[in-house]
Amino acid sequence: MTITPRRVTLFSFWGRRPNVELQLPFVRRILKDHPQVEFHGWNLCRDPADDAYVQSVAGERIYIRNDFRGPRSYAKMFRVWQYYAMHSTFDERLFVKIDDDMVFIQTDRFGAFLDVVEEISQTEGGGIVSADVINNGACTPLHPQLWEQFEGLKIPLLDVHMSNAFAELAHQYMFDHWEDLVAQPLEVIPSDEWLSINMIGMDWRTLRRLSQYVGKRSPPMIANREWNPRTLIGDEGAANLLPRYLLKGMMAGHLGFGPQKLSPEQEDQFRQGYAVIADQYLAGKSRELSH
Repeated sequence: MTITPRRVTLFSFWGRRPNVELQLPFVRRILKDHPQVEFHGWNLCRDPADDAYVQSVAGERIYIRNDFRGPRSYAKMFRVWQYYAMHSTFDERLFVKIDDDMVFIQTDRFGAFLDVVEEISQTEGGGIVSADVINNGACTPLHPQLWEQFEGLKIPLLDVHMSNAFAELAHQYMFDHWEDLVAQPLEVIPSDEWLSINMIGMDWRTLRRLSQYVGKRSPPMIANREWNPRTLIGDEGAANLLPRYLLKGMMAGHLGFGPQKLSPEQEDQFRQGYAVIADQYLAGKSRELSH
């Protein structure tokens, strides 16, 4: 592992305090281990209490961005992409975007993740690199045991974002096997599946391409998903118009999609499970880190 010397902007669309509280220890560990990384927490909160909490977060190389704070702020994610794309001062940077409900990040492999993003950025077509995300359709085939359980649901892979039962399966799989999962060998795998962009990395050139697609009319098909041509492309659709790669073994945990309709009780249960993992993992108690 070489770890690229390039400056890196890690950014997240922050909105919900319970998720941010789980995510912050991973962000702080990444910043501690990688001095070339800075973090931008984009304040897109709906709730005033969440907004107040986000504005209270502080730390070295942690920047709270209030540029689009206010009514319907969460509908302004596309403006964050545009902000980075329009400023040529970012042209030498790498970018890593994480959702606010990324509640586990394998920080000891963040450097390896950056190296793969750098490697892909040097290819002619560039592309998007995704972590190996739990509760993410494109990443599910990387895990044979989880895939077998998914097949038992008898739903299309494109529909996992609407399946509450899949979220239950995916998180329980993580809770049961996380120590083995963080010890997997790393492998870069090209993907043609629809990629949910929960944790992705790219260079500035690729970020600009993604941004340029956002808001345009959709083609009839993106990554095997049919679209009405009157539909406007969002950031996820835009990412799926680009080459996509999965880094198996760079584990991350994604709490949930809106259409999965997690109940408050489920969200609390899942967060508690990830809090237990975080305490053990960040203390270096996994088998991999103890060797």
